[in-house]
Amino acid sequence: MRVKNFWLPFLWAVIILVLSGLSGNNISKIPFIDLPYFDKVLHLSFYFILSILLCRGYILQLQNKDRKWPYIFTFLTAFLYGLLIELFQATIFSGRTADWRDALANTAGIIIGLLLYKPIHRFITRYIKSF
Repeated sequence: MRVKNFWLPFLWAVIILVLSGLSGNNISKIPFIDLPYFDKVLHLSFYFILSILLCRGYILQLQNKDRKWPYIFTFLTAFLYGLLIELFQATIFSGRTADWRDALANTAGIIIGLLLYKPIHRFITRYIKSF
């Protein structure tokens, strides 16, 4: 496996881990966080981006393979990572709790990212040649 295909999704996963580990006391000090369901929008957005980045990495990695595998690997990787983060919030991170609705928002973000990967990729490659 070539690491260069996965440095960006790895970096994004670390950002998700760090933000997911922040204490609830620190998060509640941010003014716009008080909007209803804003945390679910964040979960969906973070995992939407993670799925796009992972899918790109898997497509580059499995270039000549069956086209469904990058999508399957992306879903499994991002979904299991989201569950792992929820487990960490329940057991390791202080001031945090696991929530099945967060896991649902994560999964929705993954699915939306996978469904929109091709149009997003076409748009980006049309305007940014290095993607």
